[in-house]
Amino acid sequence: MTPRHRRRGTRKGPAEPCKAQEDLRRNVSPEATLFRIRWSTPADLSALTDVYVRASLSNEGDRDALLAHPEALVLEGDASPKG
Repeated sequence: MTPRHRRRGTRKGPAEPCKAQEDLRRNVSPEATLFRIRWSTPADLSALTDVYVRASLSNEGDRDALLAHPEALVLEGDASPKG
């Protein structure tokens, strides 16, 4: 009977971090910004609208058409989930 190969990090304890993980930890700046992802709320609509407009107008190919039809830049209030 052939012995089974053990998966790395299962029975012998935790797996060693791979080189990419070590490099990432070593190269992270102490000034790095930490952030948290959360669902938006109705109170976020103004900030979301601002991001939506700026992102939409950043595309030079669409900018003139969007400025000619500003109603296309309106982010509807129900685009944000309720609470």
